[in-house]
Amino acid sequence: RYVRIEFSGIEIAADNEINGLTLAGVGRGTTLDHVMVKATLDDCFEFFGGTVDASHLVCFRNQDDGFDFDQGYVGRLQFLFSQSDPDIADEANGFEADNDKDDPTLAPVTNPTIYNVTLCGQNADVASQQYGFLFRRGFRATIANAIVSGYEAGVDFRDVPPTSVTLTSSIFEGNAPSNVAHAEDGSNEEEQADDDGAFDEAAWFEGEASNAMTGAAVADCFGATPDPRPDATITGEAPPDDGFFEAAASYVGAFQGPDDGWMTGAWVDFATE
Repeated sequence: RYVRIEFSGIEIAADNEINGLTLAGVGRGTTLDHVMVKATLDDCFEFFGGTVDASHLVCFRNQDDGFDFDQGYVGRLQFLFSQSDPDIADEANGFEADNDKDDPTLAPVTNPTIYNVTLCGQNADVASQQYGFLFRRGFRATIANAIVSGYEAGVDFRDVPPTSVTLTSSIFEGNAPSNVAHAEDGSNEEEQADDDGAFDEAAWFEGEASNAMTGAAVADCFGATPDPRPDATITGEAPPDDGFFEAAASYVGAFQGPDDGWMTGAWVDFATE
C-alpha cells in the first residue's frame, strides 16, 4: 500500500524484459492498493494467473503495456490510470489481455472484473500498433466505466472465438486514426489484418447503448504532470456491492470529478529524470 516503483526493468534477452510489478499466482490474502509504477522498461503491472484484487493503480510513461493479464487471472480491479510514454515507438497498449498463448481455452480462463479505468495513450500515430484494449488468446472479462483516449484505436480483438469481453458505460474519445477500431479489410498485414474471424469491434462497442464516443472531457490526459480528472462527474454504472468494489463509484473513468484527489500524495511523483 502506498508504494512507488520507478525506473525499473532490464532486458534479459530480445523481447524479454522485467515488468514494474509482476504478480504471479498471487491470491486474495494479499492487499494491493495505491501503487504507482513509472518509467519502467516493460509493462507496469502484469498479472500471471491468481485471484488478487487491486485498486488505485497508476502506470506512468512505461515502455510497453500498462496492464497485462495472462494465464487464468480472475481478480477484481478498480481505479486504474495509465499514461503511455509519447517518446517510444513500441506496441504500448493500455491493456494487453490473454488467456494462454498455446491453448486459449485452458482453464482457469483469464476473466477479471474491472471498473473505473482511465487510459491515456501516446496521442500520436507511431510506428507500431497501440490500442487502448488489446484482447486476444481466449481472454474474457467484464469491464465497465472506462475512458480510453489517445491511442491509434480504442480496441482490437483477436482469436474470436474464444476471446469474449463485455464492455459497458465506457467512452472512447480522441483515438486516431480509428477511434474505436481499425477496419480489418486485409489491406495490410498489421492493423487491417483479419485476425478475429471477421469480428466487428465497432458493432461490439456500439451494441451497448451505455457506451459513447464523446463526453470524456478530462482536464489533461497527456501532460508531463497529467490531470485525468473530468470536468464533472460522468454518470456510469454502479460496481458490484460485494465487499471489494466501491459501489458508490457509479461514474465513468478512474476519477469522480475535478475534486477527486486519490492520485495525489507523496506516493505519486511524475518526474522521469
